Amino acid sequence: RFEVINPYNKRKSDLSPWWEEQLKNNNNVPNGIVKINHCDPQHASPNETGGPNILYTRWDTWGPPKSWVTGIAKEFNECWVPNKFCIANNKNESLNIPTRVIPYCIDWEKYSKPTSKSKIVGVPSENIVFGTTMSWNNKENASDLIIAYCTEFTGDLDKVSLVIKIDAANADDANEKAKVVSLVQEIKNLVGKPKMPPVVLINDVFTEDGMDNIIASFDVYVSAAR
Repeated sequence: RFEVINPYNKRKSDLSPWWEEQLKNNNNVPNGIVKINHCDPQHASPNETGGPNILYTRWDTWGPPKSWVTGIAKEFNECWVPNKFCIANNKNESLNIPTRVIPYCIDWEKYSKPTSKSKIVGVPSENIVFGTTMSWNNKENASDLIIAYCTEFTGDLDKVSLVIKIDAANADDANEKAKVVSLVQEIKNLVGKPKMPPVVLINDVFTEDGMDNIIASFDVYVSAAR
């Protein structure tokens, strides 16, 4: 049984036909014995059947956020994470519940042999595209990524572009978009080179296929996330 959690009030994008079909049939499926909450713990809910309640989440910090620890141990039977980093070096001991790694499912064929790629405005076809997807916050560390890119390459010498797809909380807010553009310019000013390589920002909402096509247009996926 699928239940949609949308705590950030983002504009709904079109879903793939498979997801549309699953959600349409949602009310015809009874609650399961095991409930898996795929979200941050503050957005989870109890298992109405009385069965095991699982939290499937992640954190970018060295250990689980301190504000999460008490609630996770109290409200869930197990915590699942997508990679070994989250539980390496006994970082999960503070949770006091079983923790296991369940990797995210990725269709490797789709990304290794993409059938279509997006043509991104502002990116010449001959340029090598460095690309990333991120939320604009300290943990994603966009500033270090942009500084490294602008330091390494020069606009009139290197045929490269950096494309940043931003997961914006308010994608329709023109002020938020202008703020990010201003922040990128401030970061470029810190480097202080006369001719900067292009940085292209995308913060619109796309369908799942649209996002796949954007990622497929990257020649190199980059990240400076902490």
